[in-house]
Amino acid sequence: DKKQEGFGVGLARKIVENIRINFTRFSMSMASKAQGLACGLELPSLAIASASDGDSAEAAAMPRGGAGSLYKTLRLEKLGLRMAAAGNSDLSTAGYILTPISID
Repeated sequence: DKKQEGFGVGLARKIVENIRINFTRFSMSMASKAQGLACGLELPSLAIASASDGDSAEAAAMPRGGAGSLYKTLRLEKLGLRMAAAGNSDLSTAGYILTPISID
């Protein structure tokens, strides 16, 4: 029951209900000459939004639940994972082990 929540819990709920996250051009790689290993994660775009975002077309199309319901949208574009052949610590020749995928 929201009436019985403390101030901290109420504040945390408001933050989670109204959070919006956008990442663009995120990548991470790891290479080790000693281990002969190279891999990389590529994520050109990631967006997370709340159903309470009134300016979002996605939020307007989301179902509305009763009290306590929380809906989020996730948009993931061209997530890819690359790995070099065994013994190679250079990503320039790495191939995709997860072909770039998108989720909307």
